[in-house]
Amino acid sequence: MKTELDILIETAFISEGATGDVNKVYLALLKTDLIVPVELHSDTDENAEPYTPLFSIEDDFIFMAAFDTLEKYQSWAGEAFSDIDYVSMRGRDLIANIGDTVFLALNPGHPTYKEFSPEEIQRLKTIVQKIDKLKRK
Repeated sequence: MKTELDILIETAFISEGATGDVNKVYLALLKTDLIVPVELHSDTDENAEPYTPLFSIEDDFIFMAAFDTLEKYQSWAGEAFSDIDYVSMRGRDLIANIGDTVFLALNPGHPTYKEFSPEEIQRLKTIVQKIDKLKRK
């Protein structure tokens, strides 16, 4: 079953990246609950991070996977599903905390796979900051 984000990504690809279509993808990503594969930490230090997102390095580029449905994540993880931990978080929270050199790999292995480059991540961070600023007013 296609999600709203799938449909918006397909539309943006068909329109060859028309600004309005891309902006719809960005806004949908920010409001979507995402599944992020992680390594949980068992540290007892309450100030320590409870988990570290899993990532891969290919040709000196860092990729972090996220999925917009648990089913897509399960399909990607396959038999390793029970061995990989994950967290669910709002897209805006993921974007706000992702590193500046990381590519976000949304739904790898699926027809609507989309890589968000570090430049796109920076643009998304700017959108998050603007939204947060408007909320404070």
